[in-house]
Amino acid sequence: GAELNAFIFNVVQKPLQSIIGNNIFAVAILYVIISLFWCVGIHGNNMVGAIKEPIFRPLLYANTAAYTSGAAQKDIPYVMNLTMLQMFGEFGGSGVTIGLVIAILIFSRREDNRTIAGISVVPALFNINETMTFGMPLVLNPILDIPFILA
Repeated sequence: GAELNAFIFNVVQKPLQSIIGNNIFAVAILYVIISLFWCVGIHGNNMVGAIKEPIFRPLLYANTAAYTSGAAQKDIPYVMNLTMLQMFGEFGGSGVTIGLVIAILIFSRREDNRTIAGISVVPALFNINETMTFGMPLVLNPILDIPFILA
């Protein structure tokens, strides 16, 4: 007698929100999975987005509702929400490649790497890192994949 959407919400989405939602370790594992997808050439955020968005977007909406109801800062329920993850977990693209761009521009003497980093500066400011992941290449490069995953 219930809707299919309500069934999916109660059986899948609600339990995942309680397990992953405000758990920093689960979020770290989620970002390791995203990085592992990138390491083999698959867009990690697009692959995991179908799971990440339904879990963290409602948490963002709950925070917005709590804030607009006049709740104090300490009454905002969820630290981990979609905007927080996008601003701090994905700054400069997956794997925080903006740090790699800056490090190459400051320290690298290889002209080919400096060219890729120079091309990647502006996209990295908007969380786009394909020029770095495929231009360096980070994809299928185990030496660069280790710091990429750790970041």
